[in-house]
Order: sequence, then structure tokens, then C-alpha cells
Amino acid sequence: MDIGSVSMTGLVSNLDVDSIITQLAQIRRRPVTLLEQRQSDCASRLTVFGQLSARVLGLSTACAGLRDGSSFRQVTVSSSDEATVVASASAGAPAGRYDIVVSQLAQSHKISSAGFAADDAALGLEGEVLIGGEAISISAADTLEDLRDAINAAGAGATASILHVSDTDHRLFIASLTSGADGALDLIDANDSDLLEALGVQSADVSIKHAITDGAASDGFADKLTAAGEVLGLSAAPAGTVQVNGADVAIDLAADSLQDIATAIDALDGVSATVVTEPADGETTYRLEIVGDAGQPTLSDDGNVLVTLGVLAKGIAHEVDAARR
Repeated sequence: MDIGSVSMTGLVSNLDVDSIITQLAQIRRRPVTLLEQRQSDCASRLTVFGQLSARVLGLSTACAGLRDGSSFRQVTVSSSDEATVVASASAGAPAGRYDIVVSQLAQSHKISSAGFAADDAALGLEGEVLIGGEAISISAADTLEDLRDAINAAGAGATASILHVSDTDHRLFIASLTSGADGALDLIDANDSDLLEALGVQSADVSIKHAITDGAASDGFADKLTAAGEVLGLSAAPAGTVQVNGADVAIDLAADSLQDIATAIDALDGVSATVVTEPADGETTYRLEIVGDAGQPTLSDDGNVLVTLGVLAKGIAHEVDAARR
């Protein structure tokens, strides 16, 4: 007789063996679960600690300036017209309001010649002049207009124009392209005919151009062993017999170098002459220095030799505006 299938759990003791086994397995795994939970908690704490450490470091960096109190002395500054005045202030500057008054503007150097009856008539002057270190040659047939054009083409840091005062009064007007005292026009009569004097640009008065202790120095030269006239770019450099403390010294700038001139003057009694080296804008510059044993020596020029060297300088005859900071 088929009585069907019979399922018996718990060995007929009503015990849920499957549940008991599952729970026993869970109990045995409990330490592992606790360790896994602890590992997760530690990882979370480590992340939070890292974030806290980064923020503390950032706070420490931000507070570094507080140690000496300089951050509490910071000031700001503003200008009501920044196109004209730009201001800045350092830590600890006293607070206040300041009014800027411009009492003097920088001014470029401007000079003029004497008056001429016409600007297109031959001047009858011949020779070379130096303006801003640039040699400009003038022939007898050149007019005031020609001289103006030659100066403008020379790149001498100056601009020239003709001022028509009247129908019979025309003047050469020369203005420096650089404002301020550093832009003062440097004009040299590098000839023996006193050309700039004849134009009425310079006067016959001479003075030491570069005074030094007990003596005088020349302009700067790029070379001390090449003929001075050649270094200056002159095609017909002047020559003459100058006097130093009353003693004659023959100098020919077309042939004599700065060193030759120093040697000739140094041979005189009561005076010494040397060529000194000076750095200038990354280049080497040479200057002739003449020093008297008993103080500044007397210097007398001939043929504008010392003027061309820049030892002596002529005065300005017609100054329109002085160079001014």
C-alpha cells in the first residue's frame, strides 16, 4: 500500500535544524563581521582625519602673516586720477589724504639761431658740427632749410624747424626730443670756423664741460687708440695748438687718438693726463682726464680742438626753453 512521502525534521523532535545551522554559521562569522565593520570605521576616520589635517595646514599657512603683526598694518591707496598719478603704499604707512600739486612740468630743451633775412639763401658757412653725438656736415651753398633737413635726418635726438618771425627774420629752431635735464641738447662746433657761433646758436664763451677734482675730463669715446676725429665720425676733424697751463700742445684730431693726446699733455710740467675707462650701458667708454698738480689747470683752445673733445663747452646764445625736470 502506497502511503505517500513523509518528511521529518528534527528527528521527530520538532526542532528546525536548518535554522539552527544557519544561525550557528552566522554566530561563527560574527567576529569577521565585526572586524570588517571596524575596518570600515577606521577608513572613514582616516579620511576625516586627512581632511582635517589639510584644513589645519591651510589655516596655518593663512595665519603665518599674523605672527609679526604686519598683516594688521596693511594699507591700500587709490588715486582720483590714475591716468596722471599712480600711487603705492607699503605696510605701516600712515593713513591720510594727500593732494598732489604739480609745481613744475618736465620741459625739453629748445634753442634758436640768430635771425636770417631768408631761409632759402646760401649761408656761406662750411664745416662739421656734432649734435647729440651725430656728425652733420654743412657746405657753403647750404641754406637754413638745408641745415634744418640735415638735422632732422641725422637721428640726433633733436628736431629742427624754421621759425618765421617776419619776412626778413628767419630762425633755425632746434628742440630736444627728450624732456627733462637729461635731454639737454649737446651741440659741438667740431670745426675751426666757429660755425655754430656764426649761426648764432652758440656764444664764444667757453667753460669746462666735465669738471673733476683739480681738472677736467672729455666726453666719452668708444675707442682710445683710433684717431679721435674718426671715432666721432668727422670727415675733417679740426687741428690746433692748445695751451694747458700756458704750455703749447699741438693736437690733430684727424690723426691723434685719445691716448696720443693724453701722452702729449702728460709730458708737460705741472699737469698729468690719463685715459680712464668707464662702463656705460654695457659698453666701455674712454675719457681723457687732465689734472693739475696745483689745482685745476688753465685751458686755452685753438681751432675748437678742446671743444670737439668735450673738454670745453660753448654757451648757448639763444635759449628758448631750458631743459628742466
